[in-house]
Amino acid sequence: MIIGVDARPLSHPATGIGRYTDCLLQEMTRRGHEWRLFSSAPFASACLQLPNVRARTGRIDTASPRSLYHSQWSFGRWAKEEKIDLFWSPRHHLPIALPASLPCVVTIHDVVWKRYPQTMRWPNRVTEQLLMPRAVRRAQRLICVSRFTAREVSHFWPGAESRSSVVYSGAPRQEPADGPGTQGRYFLFVGTAEPRKNLTRLLHAFAAFSSDDPQQRRLVIVGDNGWGAIDLRSEIERLGITSIVDLYGRVDDAELHKYYANAECLLLPSLYEGCGLPVIEAMQYGVPALVAERGAPAEMAGDACLTCDPASVKSIAGALAAWADGAELRRALREQARE
Repeated sequence: MIIGVDARPLSHPATGIGRYTDCLLQEMTRRGHEWRLFSSAPFASACLQLPNVRARTGRIDTASPRSLYHSQWSFGRWAKEEKIDLFWSPRHHLPIALPASLPCVVTIHDVVWKRYPQTMRWPNRVTEQLLMPRAVRRAQRLICVSRFTAREVSHFWPGAESRSSVVYSGAPRQEPADGPGTQGRYFLFVGTAEPRKNLTRLLHAFAAFSSDDPQQRRLVIVGDNGWGAIDLRSEIERLGITSIVDLYGRVDDAELHKYYANAECLLLPSLYEGCGLPVIEAMQYGVPALVAERGAPAEMAGDACLTCDPASVKSIAGALAAWADGAELRRALREQARE
């Protein structure tokens, strides 16, 4: 079988969908079949070293609007030329020009554009509005990364339920980097700083909690600056917590897993998440999470989490205090995370 893939997420390997795509391809391409990876721009992936994998790419920055146009039409032509038997998109959309008879599978990570459109850049929101409904109707099978996302898909597209399967994401095992990391006790946030990640409320909650924390736990924030987010440094200074908050920006995988391995608890009180990959990555080190009481991260963590109302600074701060005050609670959550 010759399988075509929308490989544009491999141009952004540090993002959640980029990591999802690369990890799955590295596993699946070793198991046989012929693979044709299509992208509007060159990319790097270990699976390209395999004899059954070939890439076809353009030379257009994937952040450019031209990339979207290129993928919608060129991928269809390439699929015909490569005699593709099956096409998989790991990112909500299917190229318009794919042959009508070609079977397709598409992965749905979330429907944030319907629930929280104000938290998205408008070009991304418009792209989702134009292309995702068509992909949901067109695909023979839908992969939903959580039961939460599957319910969302069924809610908005009732006819898609019979074609949907829940396939959870895993965490690639990674040895933490050597060398000194952040010292002492700390909470960890991992993610791109954008509105739905709820960092403003998290910082206010952490400031309220830390004023009564005798251990003076730190907050470590790892991830890119996104869009529409607060100026983190200015907000941290305004709250008077500069000495106990560390901003590290984007780090490589080994460095990231060092922060996971040494954290007390992961904080991910997002307004909306379709999966919550950092929760899964943290649990392999026995690190539990504090997550929103609704959405996929609580589903991912099961009994290895504390929950809060993400719209309430008081609720987030209260969950932090419950963690700090409960030695038995911490032990139980760590055991659940490892399990």
